[in-house]
Amino acid sequence: MITVETRNNPQFLIDKLIAFLNEKSIDTWEIDDEDDFTLCSETYRFKAWMTIDKRFKNKAFNICIIESKKYPMTKSIYAAYHCKFAEVLLEYFDTDIKRIEISSLLVDGYDKFKKVANHAEEI
Repeated sequence: MITVETRNNPQFLIDKLIAFLNEKSIDTWEIDDEDDFTLCSETYRFKAWMTIDKRFKNKAFNICIIESKKYPMTKSIYAAYHCKFAEVLLEYFDTDIKRIEISSLLVDGYDKFKKVANHAEEI
């Protein structure tokens, strides 16, 4: 999970991000009909999605990963999706953001993944 602390209203940054994607100003990510994000890279396309959790806390919001039904979550997929999303936020929206924090493991209740024994070790 990525926690983003904004300088102002989180919804403003979210709207700006979605507008940039819809206008194709950012070409490394695609947005689907459910406003979920997937990497355009052939290596990682549709292997997961990032979604915005709208449970805002003050000026912060979370971006969570959704595991593909076809591809199990791996450390590589988790790292690529989180790092590439954080990269876009820093490259295009740095002045709107105060702080970004990436969790090292899946966060139950936010990230959407199959719950199996020792899942944290397997990803």
